[in-house]
Amino acid sequence: MGHWQIIKPERSKVRNQIKNPSLEASTNNWTASGGTFSRSSEQSYEGAYSGKFIAGASSENVKSNGVNVTVGQSVSLTLQTYRANSTPQGTVTIYDATNAAVRATSTISASGAWEVHDLLWTNNTAGTVSVEARVTNSTADSASVIYFDAIGMFYLAYSILHFDGDTPGARWVGTPHESVSDIDPFNVYGGRQYDLEDDYYFKVINAPGAGNAPVITNYLPYAIAPGGSYQNTATGVRDWALSGILVRDSRANWNLARKALMQDLNANRFGEGRPVLMRYTGGGQTRQIWAYFNGGLENEDPRADKKEFIAPRFVSTSPYFQSPNRKATLLNTETSATMQLVFARIDGLWDVLGPPNASGSYTTISTLAVAPDGKVYVGGHVPKL
Repeated sequence: MGHWQIIKPERSKVRNQIKNPSLEASTNNWTASGGTFSRSSEQSYEGAYSGKFIAGASSENVKSNGVNVTVGQSVSLTLQTYRANSTPQGTVTIYDATNAAVRATSTISASGAWEVHDLLWTNNTAGTVSVEARVTNSTADSASVIYFDAIGMFYLAYSILHFDGDTPGARWVGTPHESVSDIDPFNVYGGRQYDLEDDYYFKVINAPGAGNAPVITNYLPYAIAPGGSYQNTATGVRDWALSGILVRDSRANWNLARKALMQDLNANRFGEGRPVLMRYTGGGQTRQIWAYFNGGLENEDPRADKKEFIAPRFVSTSPYFQSPNRKATLLNTETSATMQLVFARIDGLWDVLGPPNASGSYTTISTLAVAPDGKVYVGGHVPKL
């Protein structure tokens, strides 16, 4: 598997069968067997909360609502876990509650970072069974913590991205955060990840232009005098490329691979004028960017046989690489402060914040940003946050 992927949307509606997939509002539809289970804002992958599972005196688990799977039907599970260090031991499983059997399992191995677990199972039993998403904490020290978030279970034979009713283009079928959720066809946020190397046989060597986005200074030239009047400084469009080698076992198959790549990079493939969502998974973190294919696959070397150097080019009108998750920050009201326009709380505690002598008069937030160190900066006229 390489470090670059394309996200392709599903062509039909997909339903997330987990009824409380991000634990934003409660712990309903989750049941713990031993240990201590709660929702927590200490860590989160999606939104402001996650599930927090503290080890018990023996191996314990917390499980989701049951999902019925008929004979021959496939089910996929995606779930994110977090542990601060290597002490907590645990697994993520698709558990067959009907036959009391583990059908698929993944061991929690990452430390200090969120880790995705993608599991698949096809019902090869003699009848319909009820399966659950289970997180097991086997540390047995009554202290070690495993967090989990962004859970999705789908009637699919392959993995897709997690979504719930809060995802753009998706909706809750019932009560928000206590029901299943649907996502519309051709919505990339519930799409499937295709690897450029494994699925398109394109081994990326480097990515020219994928560094810092260009910064442009705009000015209005003077009519007669030299120079001009400064207008603003903005981040420009990113022009970048992926260069590498496309390798197949025959020239005919090479042409088929190139054709498939060109089709799936086409902005009109899944709707008119839509950019492609691309992901980079190198460096221990996942980042994504929206990109329009701008050429680079047109020529063909007649001397080449089974492999050829290619360099597809892209234009990103939104020039920044972004995190794939929609993480939120819980703001607590603990300390009063009087501020002007832009402010930050070093200790992470927030309360009545606003311009001097104007509490309740100004209600505009112009901008909000989270710095790499976790501090939240808010700009605008803010009487209370």
